[in-house]
Amino acid sequence: MTLIEAQAVGTPVVAFDVGGIRAAIWPPHRHRLAPLDDWTQFFARIEKSIFEKKETNVRADLRDWACRLFSASEVVRKQIACYQAVFPVAEEISCI
Repeated sequence: MTLIEAQAVGTPVVAFDVGGIRAAIWPPHRHRLAPLDDWTQFFARIEKSIFEKKETNVRADLRDWACRLFSASEVVRKQIACYQAVFPVAEEISCI
């Protein structure tokens, strides 16, 4: 959740590449994921992200991506779709 919140305000993130983390990272920034428990790579990615050239529109693009994919209405829409796939009777659910 913290990764999504950071990106929603335009803050680039660095994390270990484990579980569903990759899906929560803006695709152009997935090179910032370090292999699990590889602290050397983790710190190298932090250092690189601090000193890399910043493009003015990157933060705005990052915010737009995070807000579009993880907005409350989008999360609810995806949850309802999951329930409808598992429980066909749930097709009647409509709260968005």
